Amino acid sequence: MIGETEIRDGLVRAGLEGVPAEVHSSLRSFGRVDGGADTVVAALTKTAALIAVPTFCWDASVRHATRDHVEHNAAEEPDPLDPGHPIPFDPATSRIDDDMGRIAKTVAGWPGARRSGHPLVSWAAWGAGAEAVVRDHGWDDAFRPIKRVVDLNGSILLLGVTLTSCTAVHLAEEMAGRRSFIRWAQGADGVVRRARTGGCSEGFDNLLPHLRDVIRETTIGSARVIIAPLAPFLGRVAAIIRRTPEITMCRARCDRCRAAVAGGPAA
Repeated sequence: MIGETEIRDGLVRAGLEGVPAEVHSSLRSFGRVDGGADTVVAALTKTAALIAVPTFCWDASVRHATRDHVEHNAAEEPDPLDPGHPIPFDPATSRIDDDMGRIAKTVAGWPGARRSGHPLVSWAAWGAGAEAVVRDHGWDDAFRPIKRVVDLNGSILLLGVTLTSCTAVHLAEEMAGRRSFIRWAQGADGVVRRARTGGCSEGFDNLLPHLRDVIRETTIGSARVIIAPLAPFLGRVAAIIRRTPEITMCRARCDRCRAAVAGGPAA
């Protein structure tokens, strides 16, 4: 079993002390943690200057009449739509999808944390400048909170997860010239509007061998920890994608991956 001191020592060893960070995580990857997610978040808040975590939720998603969700790559207007019973997004009350993990959920509920207003891909931030990171998260700018962490000279921190969980790679896709995907959601005003999101990330670990001089790795407990300064990380990933577009494709070479390689949805 590990505790807060061991986790904090590991974070300092990784280079997180005083650094703003976009964090993706798996509590289970640490092994047994005394105090669970609260202990990990306490260590993060005592080490990093700022923490930003994904708090995605799909409850406001407007469904297609014949598919589980709407995600168009070429059409501006989906047809037909079946709104069903979406739950309009509210940063204060909307649930956080279980895939985000216990650590992200705990950060979102930490005293002083703030959550952004994107109806599908919201972010929560805690620390110096948290309000500025999540403010004005427009529906057509899915990765704005990450851009703001970049502006703070922040880092990407992966705790027990790999690039398949790293939303920053989607921002690098955008930097490489790809357009983010279009989904549709219902706002609190009852109006259905488009919202930009990322595509498939299952092939993103293909990038890892090309990033060895950008990332640093260590372990905390049984968790593999990857950290990198965001700006150089994004620049390198964008350059790789421009040079070798198919590197991001998953093994299934799914429709979403093919659409991303082709440039993504219509603007």
